[in-house]
Amino acid sequence: MIIDKPLSDSKRDKLGFGNIAQSLASAFLQNDLRQGFVVGVEGAWGSGKSSLVNLALDELCKKDVGPKVIKFAPWLVGSRNELLTQLFADLEPVVLDLLPEAERDDTKKILGQYAKLSSGLAVLADLAEVGGMPYASRIAKVLKKSGQKAAELSERSLGDLNQSLRGKLARLDHPIVVFIDDLDRLEPSEVAEVLRLVKAVADFPNVAYILAYDPEVIADSVQRALGISDGRAYLEKVVQASFKVPSAMNFDLRNWLKDEVSLLLGEVTIDVSAKKRLDGVYHQWCGEYLETARDVVRVVNSLKLNFSPVRDQVDPADMVFLQIIRTKNSELFNWIESYVSSLSAIGDWGFIQKGAHTRVGQELLGIIKNKKGEEQALFVYALSEHLPGFDLMSLHRSVGEFKVFAVNGVEELQPFIAEKRLASPNHYSYYFSFTGPAGSLDDGEVEQFLVACEQAPEKAIARFRQLIGKQRPQGGRFAELLLDRIVAARASVSPTQVGGLFRVLGEVIDELAPFAVSDRDFADFLRGERREVFGLIEKVGDEDVRNGILRELFDTAKSLAWLTGIIRAATFEHGLYGDQGKPEGTWLLSEAEFSMAKDIFVKRLLSASPSELLQVPHFSNLIYAWHQLGDAEGPVSWIKDQTETDHGLLEVLGNMTSRSRSSHEGVQYKLRRSVLDTFFAGMTVVEKRLKKIASDEMADEEMKREAERLLEMFYDLE
Repeated sequence: MIIDKPLSDSKRDKLGFGNIAQSLASAFLQNDLRQGFVVGVEGAWGSGKSSLVNLALDELCKKDVGPKVIKFAPWLVGSRNELLTQLFADLEPVVLDLLPEAERDDTKKILGQYAKLSSGLAVLADLAEVGGMPYASRIAKVLKKSGQKAAELSERSLGDLNQSLRGKLARLDHPIVVFIDDLDRLEPSEVAEVLRLVKAVADFPNVAYILAYDPEVIADSVQRALGISDGRAYLEKVVQASFKVPSAMNFDLRNWLKDEVSLLLGEVTIDVSAKKRLDGVYHQWCGEYLETARDVVRVVNSLKLNFSPVRDQVDPADMVFLQIIRTKNSELFNWIESYVSSLSAIGDWGFIQKGAHTRVGQELLGIIKNKKGEEQALFVYALSEHLPGFDLMSLHRSVGEFKVFAVNGVEELQPFIAEKRLASPNHYSYYFSFTGPAGSLDDGEVEQFLVACEQAPEKAIARFRQLIGKQRPQGGRFAELLLDRIVAARASVSPTQVGGLFRVLGEVIDELAPFAVSDRDFADFLRGERREVFGLIEKVGDEDVRNGILRELFDTAKSLAWLTGIIRAATFEHGLYGDQGKPEGTWLLSEAEFSMAKDIFVKRLLSASPSELLQVPHFSNLIYAWHQLGDAEGPVSWIKDQTETDHGLLEVLGNMTSRSRSSHEGVQYKLRRSVLDTFFAGMTVVEKRLKKIASDEMADEEMKREAERLLEMFYDLE
């Protein structure tokens, strides 16, 4: 961590304070320090005023005629009555060191008596102000009789000592500069006491004072403590001249942060797009929020704490952006954390709570309410570089219309997942809690699985089965998440890994289908589309290698449901069935590849046993794929053969049910009318057979119950 303390030498100077300090030191020396004066160095908290004074004092001490420096810390003093005592205690060793040895004992005695009498007067003043306490009236009477005499005696003695002390100090070879830092961090009453103290002893010869403070804070403290209307006017009576610390150039602050981030990144290589985003962060958010040296220190320390442990799991640009926001706008930081957490729900469930789109958008505008019009729009546009889902067009409509969460599905978040961005459902938690979201897989495990697919497929198969058996807190299984992560990381998947991955998935992906989280009747990951896992075939550019992978997949894969999804997608894409044909240049499989795949697929269906086909997940999709390939009679004839017996009819119908969702019933399983009309003898014939089985007194009870269950699904179609 960078320790947030003032600079003591120019080696750590990042903002050009060294040159300013030299000029400030020269300005001090041009005054006659022997006369004593009070100088104020003014600046906001974190502006570097303490560092600037330290560097100036360092320059003064280097001069042959330079002063001796005392750093007085009033916040360490226990009470107001001890302030003067402590100041003289700090002055004593310096004063004595500058005097001839013969005068030291006498001077030490004078300093002690002066401090004691001054503190005594402060005690009398305190007693005079006592009220509302036991014996207060008695104390007041005593003070009336003896306190005034004691005060007069003390004042006369103090005057004599003052003259003696002034004579001693006037003979010093070097002046003394008393630096009182962080005056603006004291309580209002303490601020008033320190200013009174400085005012009381500011005219000692050879003793000058430098006070560092925020003038706005000090003026307010004096007004509150003394009950006066103009704290600045009071301050001007104490401080004879002041110097304002110049505002740091944003260019310098930005470059300082860039240097520190470069050190944090070390040898980590970031790609062109990430570097461009990082440059954008420096330009936009440093200009927006970094104002002082302390701002940079706090951002860098926040990065060292929050970025270093997870730098392989996050995007550097997003992390720097987030830590700048965390340091300077905690309310916006909290909003961002809530937003990306809710955004991850789109990846898991595909929806956001009703009304949240506008409500959360208005919350954001409320946080940045100080920005209006074009300035507000530019700020929101800048945020959208890191946070997807902003409906920027709605920002320009009537008040209250700005919407967020404008993301249609997890596919829109895939680029953020691939680059480990702040808005990635798989990575956002690393930005806030050093660990991935609950129910997530880290990038290392995904990478290890891909390597195992190529080098140790049996281990990869075993691991995939383990993940099928492992349920996520959000629903579904970890194996489905693994597939999503692989698709999101497609840029880093090598062509050689694709072949190994397809061999592994060809063995086990169908086992995941019964656990798929989907409103549709066919698991998304089984679909042969670009955005699903089969789309990785595009990573293989060599035609012969592609043919080899596809032939092996369709020849040997046990996962017939996955092959079904691939075939059905190509059937529609090539226009072989339906009206959704695409231009040839957009096909995932070429004409030759599709022809080879469908020929192998049909041969496997014809050679498979009925029990093997009936065990395929989403069996109705397999039958439809077969039907849509042009062999319409093949699946109809197969079903006719399998449904000659009542047992066969019940088994086939049971496997032809499809998922259906309604708002009041949730997910239901139905027998679709189109299924009965296409592959059976029609609704009437099937209904008649089911009723006969259900009412047959001689039929097996289990068969009768199954017939009744299917009839309920059947009647729902009416």
